[in-house]
Amino acid sequence: MVNLLRKRLLALMFALLAGGLALAVACGGEEIVEKIVIQTVVVKEQVPGEKIVETVIVEKVLAGEKVVETVIVERPVTRIEKVIETVIVEKIVAGEKVKVVETVIVEKLVTRIEKVVETVIVEKIVAGEKVVETVIVEKVFVATPTPLAAEKASAPQGKIGTLTLVGLKGSVGKKAGTNGSQASLYRKGVTEGPFYLEPPKIIKGMVVETWEVSPDRTKITLNIRHGIQFHQGWGELTAEDVAWNIDDTNSSTNPNSIHAAAGDYAAMLGANPAVVVDEDTVELTVVSFDVRWSANQFNVAAQTAQMFSKKACDEMGLDWCNDNIIGTGPFEVVEFLDDDRFVLSAVEKHWRRTPQFSRYVVVEVPEEATRKAMMLTGEADLADVSISVQSELREKGFRVAFTNGVKGSAIHFPNYWETTNQQDGTPLTPWDTPPYEEDLPYTGAPSEWTLRYTDDNNPPGMDDMEQARLVRQALAMSYDRDLINEAIFDGLAIIHHIGGFQPFDPNFKEEWKVPFDPAQAEDLLDQAGFPRGSNGVRFEVTLSVRAGRTEFTEVADAMGGFWDKIGVKTTVAKVDYRAVFRPTLVARTNTSIYYSGCRWNNSLPWDWPRGLENTSLSRGGFNCSKEIPKITETFQMVNLESDRQKRMDLNTELGDYVRFWMIESGGFLAPWNIVYNPRSVVDWPMPDAVSPGRSMPERIIPVKR
Repeated sequence: MVNLLRKRLLALMFALLAGGLALAVACGGEEIVEKIVIQTVVVKEQVPGEKIVETVIVEKVLAGEKVVETVIVERPVTRIEKVIETVIVEKIVAGEKVKVVETVIVEKLVTRIEKVVETVIVEKIVAGEKVVETVIVEKVFVATPTPLAAEKASAPQGKIGTLTLVGLKGSVGKKAGTNGSQASLYRKGVTEGPFYLEPPKIIKGMVVETWEVSPDRTKITLNIRHGIQFHQGWGELTAEDVAWNIDDTNSSTNPNSIHAAAGDYAAMLGANPAVVVDEDTVELTVVSFDVRWSANQFNVAAQTAQMFSKKACDEMGLDWCNDNIIGTGPFEVVEFLDDDRFVLSAVEKHWRRTPQFSRYVVVEVPEEATRKAMMLTGEADLADVSISVQSELREKGFRVAFTNGVKGSAIHFPNYWETTNQQDGTPLTPWDTPPYEEDLPYTGAPSEWTLRYTDDNNPPGMDDMEQARLVRQALAMSYDRDLINEAIFDGLAIIHHIGGFQPFDPNFKEEWKVPFDPAQAEDLLDQAGFPRGSNGVRFEVTLSVRAGRTEFTEVADAMGGFWDKIGVKTTVAKVDYRAVFRPTLVARTNTSIYYSGCRWNNSLPWDWPRGLENTSLSRGGFNCSKEIPKITETFQMVNLESDRQKRMDLNTELGDYVRFWMIESGGFLAPWNIVYNPRSVVDWPMPDAVSPGRSMPERIIPVKR
């Protein structure tokens, strides 16, 4: 029963993620709130500190009859709740089935919903006017589920005042102190960015205090907050620092930038450098406005430019800056060993938040069994582990902090169909690139292209685009998502069907779901002209996956096994993402199918433009092995559309297209949780997120020892 309830809790969590995607944007000191409709489960209203009784009807599978459960919910002042359920169950006593009443303690996520009338300011795009509207908003309050304390967690072994987190491969990464060198320190608490998010997706200024967008959306003005100090006495943050960091990120102003958002900045700002108006003000010139800019590209909730000291880099040089990280965050770097560990020291009297503990240590431990053991022995205080291990540790008394994001993953098939670079209008010739050096079964080539190979394996009347579509459809329906979910995620992940569109969103269409049907998959491969050979093999593929990510590698192995069964011989290649694989995505040269996340698989509002990383608009930066004209067209249309419903309709139309062409085959959506020892950590209330991952360690509340 406990496991079943956990699954229900996860489902409710995803429902809340789908429903809580409101955007409230502070602009010039005002609140700009977009009307939303929240889809969630309604329970009886509760008053903090009081007990309530709710009666629910459930279906008993074994007995096949309906029974009534009386649930007593006790809501203490804290966010953690225990729920006592009185249930009627069937037991076998002396060889006979009898019904008995049992009282059990379980985890339960309790939701209270209030309808309130708020007067909010909604920005009208047309003529740049602001109008006042009164809207009905459903507010959702969520209590964190408490773990079952079957055993007490081990006493922490670390020094008092030090908290240690053990993370996955890649959680430490390479030491870098500039944006262009791919520094990623804003979620580690070392650097800060322009904005951050508070639940539910409310945009707050971080180093930017106020901001303004021109009526024609070609200019953005950022007013910088006073009094923010760089580490090690390098002075106060100014507009000059902000402009320099933005330009260092943008691949159009810094061609050497390998920042994760280099292409995103190039798509939005082009080659226009940020302009320092005065010591407190920066002006950005926009070539392609992106309505997500303050919630995404310039927000620490996603992948933003972060603030480093321009003065330090000018005076000491780039190499010194990358070796001596000078940020403005609540922690500063004491030690940083590439791909091993980093040690951070709390900044006293930090302008935003002074940490409640003196040192934060993150150790990269690729083996999950070792991370689990370090938690059990008290050697580590926090850990990033798979869902199944989370369940094990929770039963031993450990607790979980939710990162407010999900790890979305999918199967990516390399297909580059754009012939014009949407950044500058120059021609693209994908037929001259590595993905089209040979006839890959899953990569489509439009019939008007002149190819370097002879495409002579298409059945009569079928072009290469249709042949590759059938192959992708076959591969998508040939692996058993339910079985993989149970085996690897303990049944707690949400099954993902197509790239870019999350199934827990109420706008998701039922017909977009992909059935498990290996017989139909084999039929499609036969139709596509790929019969089994004498050895039972139709063709061979390589499925690449990021090494060190257990949940990714195990899923890829399982998918490869299913593909083998339908005659597609699969080699699963576990690759070093940063050093080996990511450069091929940026260069648009990847030829293998790969299983990984992609930004549009994160939890996004339905009306947001999506899929930038699947277009030529992001050239110079990250890409998901696709450049699809339909995605580019929809992205641009949604960006320009002021009517929210029309934006949603455009994205729904794109969902139809993605499902038909099977641009990406979905994998799984799993909540990104961090396990912690309640004997060393009270809680870690993280900010909201667009891209998943732990954030703001300065918010960790330690146990006083």
